[in-house]
Amino acid sequence: MRTGFLLLALVSVAGSILSACSAPSNEDGGDARFALAEADGGACSALDPDAGSGTAWSDLYRDYFGPTGEASCAGNGQCHGNTTQAGYLGSGYVCGPTAAECYTGITSTAAGLVTVGDTTDDPTLTPLYTVLRKCSGTGSMPKLPADLMFTSADMARIAAWIKAGAPNN
Repeated sequence: MRTGFLLLALVSVAGSILSACSAPSNEDGGDARFALAEADGGACSALDPDAGSGTAWSDLYRDYFGPTGEASCAGNGQCHGNTTQAGYLGSGYVCGPTAAECYTGITSTAAGLVTVGDTTDDPTLTPLYTVLRKCSGTGSMPKLPADLMFTSADMARIAAWIKAGAPNN
């Protein structure tokens, strides 16, 4: 009987530890919606029901691409901040220090990520949508932070902006 009780207690403690490890946390400064998301039958599960708001460029820049955004394409000083950084050298994309400069870079023909004014294509087939790391396991950007993954709600916001013709709004 004592062995059964110890086994039950051990299983309970192990379950608590596993549960705590799998829960998103902001203790390290990260945002729960960008923690590794669990796959739910192949569809992404949003970990945070409030994935930000707005589908205007200014909203996406603030929440994702700009220096204070989660992906911070230019903010880490290693990726797309200027033409000498590795991210630019591999992609031709510069996300300057302002929303206007980042927009110019992300919509440039050299980068080829989105086409301004194109509302006819499926936004999920654009290079920008394709390259972003999604919780479904596809995409490769951003490289830093390495654990950032966009939820389906995040990707829906980005897709809506692309579908609207990628306006500078």
